[in-house]
Amino acid sequence: AWCIGFGRGSPLSVLSLALYVLLVDFVVLGAALSTLAWTVANTYLLLPSGGRGGRSGGSGGGDERVEWLYAFDVHCNGLFVLSLLLHVLQYLLLPLLLRRGFWPALLSNTLYAAALSAYCYLTFLGYNELPFLRSTEVFVFPVVAIGGAYLVSVVLAATSGFSCTWLVASIYFTDAEVATTWGV
Repeated sequence: AWCIGFGRGSPLSVLSLALYVLLVDFVVLGAALSTLAWTVANTYLLLPSGGRGGRSGGSGGGDERVEWLYAFDVHCNGLFVLSLLLHVLQYLLLPLLLRRGFWPALLSNTLYAAALSAYCYLTFLGYNELPFLRSTEVFVFPVVAIGGAYLVSVVLAATSGFSCTWLVASIYFTDAEVATTWGV
């Protein structure tokens, strides 16, 4: 749908974008984020006793570790909501989000901040379910940086019309394709 929306309806264009999104966005970025979270969990968040106070599920042996596939599954759960917001909802709002001006840019930047924050929160929920981990709220800490980046983006939206949607569309498509297709 994105290729058609930006005037690239040929089967080769659709296939190349689909492969890029699958290989780079899902596999490479997913593996990197999963590995980072897996490393943080296994290096810094394991309880020495293998259990979390009164919570059941810990063996008490302290030999439990987060499996990498679990980390990837947690990533996929967070990615699902992020994809709904940034691939489906954003696509439906493209005629509004790609307009020039403060309000479309503010809406775009808010959508990205909400999607990234939801990803962090769902990652936290996934790791918080494991009874042998402590301090899993570290997975929510990036929301502070997202909030800071959002505030900067609001200032940039007010001063220069900066829009996350325009930025990301320019990564996948040329500026000329975006401007020509959406008349901006």
